[in-house]
Amino acid sequence: VEADVFGAARPKKRARTSAAAAARIHVERDSSRGRVLRVTKKDAAAVRGAAGASILATRRGGEVLFTTETAQRAATRLKDAEASFKDASADVVAECVRVGKTFAPPLRTAARVAAEVDALLALADCAAARDWAKPAMGSETLEFEGLRHPLVDEAVTDYVP
Repeated sequence: VEADVFGAARPKKRARTSAAAAARIHVERDSSRGRVLRVTKKDAAAVRGAAGASILATRRGGEVLFTTETAQRAATRLKDAEASFKDASADVVAECVRVGKTFAPPLRTAARVAAEVDALLALADCAAARDWAKPAMGSETLEFEGLRHPLVDEAVTDYVP
């Protein structure tokens, strides 16, 4: 004797029939009842006559929603497992955020340094391409010769200083 999907004891010789019927039973999520079992109109009579099956509703088209004590226990275990998973997932996400926040200050510093290096390299590249020179400071008096604004040179081709 073994238990079938309805939670009722069946003789072993009917196991194949029970397995075929079980293949046609569908588990659905119901908004008000949680998990329920569903069969088509074709298998509705077998469910209505099964010991331990509680009919919950009959849909248009003859589909039957039902449950059993075994199915209810399994649905409760599944609901508890889903809640545990959701709690554990929230804990993992919170821990990831907490650890990730510790990387923010060093990453900000690295971004600032990278931006400064990028700006200096761009300036050096531009200076090398245009043969710019760094002024030498030798006295207290500043004298400029051939001073030009580099952005004006780039924007206007006939600029006269």
